[in-house]
Amino acid sequence: IFSDKKGYEKLVDNPFGVRVAMVSGNTTQERADTQYGQLGYWRLTSLRVHALVAMIQEGIPCLLFEPDALWVSNPLQDPCLWTAEHDLVAFVDGANIGFGWLLMEPTPATKRILNKMLARYDQQLVPYASDDSRSIAEIAGEQKIFQLMLLGEENATVRIQWLSQTKYVSGLWYLNETYRRECRREGVPYVLNNNWARGNAVKIQRAQKWGHWFLQDSRRGTCDNHTALQAATALMHHTMQTLQPLPPKPGKPAPAPLPLITVWLLSAAALCAVSGAVLFKRLRRRLVKAG
Repeated sequence: IFSDKKGYEKLVDNPFGVRVAMVSGNTTQERADTQYGQLGYWRLTSLRVHALVAMIQEGIPCLLFEPDALWVSNPLQDPCLWTAEHDLVAFVDGANIGFGWLLMEPTPATKRILNKMLARYDQQLVPYASDDSRSIAEIAGEQKIFQLMLLGEENATVRIQWLSQTKYVSGLWYLNETYRRECRREGVPYVLNNNWARGNAVKIQRAQKWGHWFLQDSRRGTCDNHTALQAATALMHHTMQTLQPLPPKPGKPAPAPLPLITVWLLSAAALCAVSGAVLFKRLRRRLVKAG
């Protein structure tokens, strides 16, 4: 499910049989230009939550993750995701629940708390006009609201499984050597999130610095050269072991950062495409109404 036209056009015709849909929200900014803290950012995240709630209400388990996260190993093989009786499976982002990796089962408890969180989140946006580039510091994001609700009395019935902080790693890994060493002691992580950084350019430069960047052709947006991909993967594993960034290449300027297409990947628990034309129609109606 895409919220920007460029992302939709890139993947609407794909070789995997994945059905792709595009939704429109009430933000006028280009998705790749939306910065954290701007009104357009808060509206875009509201659109994401509306999509999540719509699928959960239809009885579809959802795995929410960020497209800029690094999957060091296959997290879908982690038994912690599938074996426990739970409503939510979440990673810890610093001292908070991480919205960048969240598995949600469509249970009554999950539906109830997500609906309350969405209503509270959207209520904050009502007073503001349509200047999406305006920075609004007083907005509490969906992650913060969700955290407060889960720690409060409203969470009496929500069953949560917390994932290992050394296996589902936050972007603090890039900033804190002690945390990097702690993660290395536990072996190879499943996921390394590229958060705790503001703006796409900063995230891209950081990924390049640490050998966590795999794009080979910036014009076509591809990484399909198998030999080059193997070499890039070897670099990734190298820095995960040395815990040090790659040395700069002498005499060669750093590549200019490329715009990331903002893609909110929402999928069923097995990461399959949402099936059925009826579901897409219902989802579109919910999102149009929300927008």
